[in-house]
Amino acid sequence: MRIKSNLSELVENESGKITMIVDSNDDIWHIFNLLEKGDLVQLKTSRKIMHESNNGNKTSKKVQIFFTLKIDSIDYNSEDYEIRINGKSIFENEYISKGQFQSASIIKNMQFSLIKKSWDAFSINLINEVSNPMVTSD
Repeated sequence: MRIKSNLSELVENESGKITMIVDSNDDIWHIFNLLEKGDLVQLKTSRKIMHESNNGNKTSKKVQIFFTLKIDSIDYNSEDYEIRINGKSIFENEYISKGQFQSASIIKNMQFSLIKKSWDAFSINLINEVSNPMVTSD
């Protein structure tokens, strides 16, 4: 796992944000153990957007959107090495309303940010361990 933030900014029992990139399937499992209901996740994903023209013709296109989701539920798929999160969007943008339920996946090679109201010692230690190349190398 590659950390794009300054790890020293994570302080036990305080709020904080960390941005990371998933490098391996093992990272998916570690991230699953970090996520909790109520955490915020910021990520970019694609959505199929339907448009209806004035003459009634419907078209669709895929767009990339960036949103922040307040986690309501978390599922781990060990066969596909994927974490599926569901929750409400906390900000509005062109494609998503504030408070709208959304789902997203965290997969290998993805960058996302995790925001916690209060970081615990376990989570901070886990991030330090899995992001240390000396610990994770074979």
